[in-house]
Amino acid sequence: MANLLLATDYGNRLIRSYGPIIADKRFEPAGFPMRLGRKDIGLALTAANGLKLPLTQMIAERMDTIIAADGGERDWSPLGQEGK
Repeated sequence: MANLLLATDYGNRLIRSYGPIIADKRFEPAGFPMRLGRKDIGLALTAANGLKLPLTQMIAERMDTIIAADGGERDWSPLGQEGK
């Protein structure tokens, strides 16, 4: 999986950096802790000033679930894993 991402990333640093981490499920030590990502998502929701941002809200709720399960210091990359 990581090789596929690296071969097709079109020079995208984010995919090159996080692709192998996600594929190998290496979420600790955190490159960017979940709690800091949640803070940033909260700032985005506040700045939206009442606009509906359903994807952003869904990400915030997912982060809250992970943080509540002692995942605040884990990397943000497992967000897409169902039920983890």
